[in-house]
Amino acid sequence: MAKNAELNKKLQGDLQKAEAYGDELRAKLSKHNLTNLALKKPELLEEKMNVATQKLWDGFVADTTPDDGVQPLSE
Repeated sequence: MAKNAELNKKLQGDLQKAEAYGDELRAKLSKHNLTNLALKKPELLEEKMNVATQKLWDGFVADTTPDDGVQPLSE
């Protein structure tokens, strides 16, 4: 039970950080006209989106890769 309480506390902290980050992103996006930027400088927006998407994928992989000594199945 103590381990579950500890894990729950960590998850709650992580959730609060994620919600704060989401709020920050929404605030940033509300300040910018992405449609106008995409029309004027599509290559700039494309590069920024590609970099941001890669960071997200890297985060997903890091978050879902077992770190308990379990080896992934080979293909």
